[in-house]
Formats: sequence, structure tokens, C-alpha cells
Amino acid sequence: GKTSPKIDLAQSFTPGSDNFLNKISLYIKRTAHPNEPSNIGVKIVNNNGDNLPGSTVYGSATLDPAVVGTSYGWIDISFNTPPYLYSATQYWIILDGSQNSNKYWTIGADAFDNYAGGTMLYATSYSSGSWTASGNDIDFKTWSGGITTGITNATVGGNVAAHNISGVTAGTYTQTVSKTG
Repeated sequence: GKTSPKIDLAQSFTPGSDNFLNKISLYIKRTAHPNEPSNIGVKIVNNNGDNLPGSTVYGSATLDPAVVGTSYGWIDISFNTPPYLYSATQYWIILDGSQNSNKYWTIGADAFDNYAGGTMLYATSYSSGSWTASGNDIDFKTWSGGITTGITNATVGGNVAAHNISGVTAGTYTQTVSKTG
């Protein structure tokens, strides 16, 4: 975050179906060198019953600043172990950052809080539990369906189909995703 009190952000959401959450996408930019600002911790947590983020972490990942440009763009954040989420249950995306007035992230947001399945909150620290309503929604997407598949550092005599393909030599490549949200 740039300045206190908007250092950490939370966005509630409600999945449309019971399924694994493979990744989320955020509309985001940075203001600094590619290796700055610091990484953002991304978590999927429960709703505490009072429409606030809870302490049960279902999934976590790290947003590396090197993959984020200085202009807004959609950035995918995959979970090492995709959490299984249930429809009609509210969850929270937590963006756990650090404060620096010269090296910070700017997240895209809907200024009218139009997403009926949730809302955005901000805090000086995720762990403090002291959240404030923003009246906005974070620009986000959720990607779910099945298990995320991948293949890394391989030579294949035929074709390859997976969610994540890296360091592979093959006849053709097909990357597949399922989208909700």
C-alpha cells in the first residue's frame, strides 16, 4: 500500500458453484522498479460471520512485482494448492502488502460497489482485524474448475495440454482454463 490506512485490501466474493479455485486475476499496476515494491501476500480466507475477513486461510500465493507492469493490466495469481470453495458461501481475497510512499501498488476498482457478491475493505494491517468499508469493489476475476494441471521441463513426443506449461518441447501446446466470476 502507498499510505496508511490503505495498506492491505480485502475483497469479499461468493462463488457461483462448488469447485476448486485455481487462480484469481487482478487489474493492477506498480509504481517502481520491476523488483519493487515488495511482494504482496495473497490469501483466500473465510468470512468471520460479521461480514469481515476471518483467520482461516484456505489458499495462499505471492504476487511477484516483476510480473506487474507500470500500466494497468490483468495479472494471474495461481494457488499452489487450489482451495475447494462452496457456492453461496462468502470468502475474502486478502492482499497483504507493505507501506512505502514511493514504491507501491495501485489496484483497479469499481467506484460504485456494483458486485452484489461482495465488497472491498481496507486496513493498515490484515492481522489487526480493523477493517474499513471502501464503497468500492476490487477489479478481480476468479478461475475455477477441476484441478490445475501443469507440465514443466519435459520433452514430449506428441501434443501437450495443461493449465501451466513451462520449459516443454512438444508438437503443439494447449493451455486450458475454466472461468467463473
